Amino acid sequence: MNRNQLNKLRMYGSVNLVLDNHASLFSQFKEIVFAHHRLKEGRVLIDQILQMQDADTPRLTMNKIQLRGNVIRGVLKFSSALTAYATAINDGTLKTKANYSVLKLKMVADPILFKIGDSLVALAKQVKPELAKYTIGENEFAEIEKWLSAYNSAISQQKAVPFAPKVSANDIDDLFSAQDKLLNDEMDVLLLPFRLTQPDFYNAYLIARIVVDSSEQKKVNPDETSDESGS
Repeated sequence: MNRNQLNKLRMYGSVNLVLDNHASLFSQFKEIVFAHHRLKEGRVLIDQILQMQDADTPRLTMNKIQLRGNVIRGVLKFSSALTAYATAINDGTLKTKANYSVLKLKMVADPILFKIGDSLVALAKQVKPELAKYTIGENEFAEIEKWLSAYNSAISQQKAVPFAPKVSANDIDDLFSAQDKLLNDEMDVLLLPFRLTQPDFYNAYLIARIVVDSSEQKKVNPDETSDESGS
């Protein structure tokens, strides 16, 4: 599933939530009820295919997410200690190499985060005795090396995942196309009368229909980008 599909999947969930919360307003309109039911079914089918794709690597994604959090915490601990030490001895070069912010670490890709952690551990080993006063001892070295090793292994495993489930890629694409067509050609039209009779519901629906790009934090109106929404 690509980034665009992931963004759309969140949009489908938002639309379903709005429709669920206002179901009493259109319960007597069979066409809307039926369209909503098909929208729910499509979402379930997409989820089922995604689960099938992950069947050979259970809990791999969640495990990697947890490991990434542990690595970031460990890197920050070493970064803080090395930066403090570098400041104390007035070593500008070391300070530049060792100083990382939480935001920076959260934004980098997995392989880059691993390299940052590995490099910091190598730097720390060069001044290991001096770091004791900054709460970095044998236990901290052992802990971060354990997390880095497990994290690197999880990254390698995840790289291999996309090659296994490609048999379902066409099914995924077809389901997304069907969901987009259902929303664009049916649901959007069927709900137009509510624009005047139930403006709060209609506006909530329009907001839910906006596709949010999770990576660039920009909002895309489906009416303005019909190509991306499948029409």
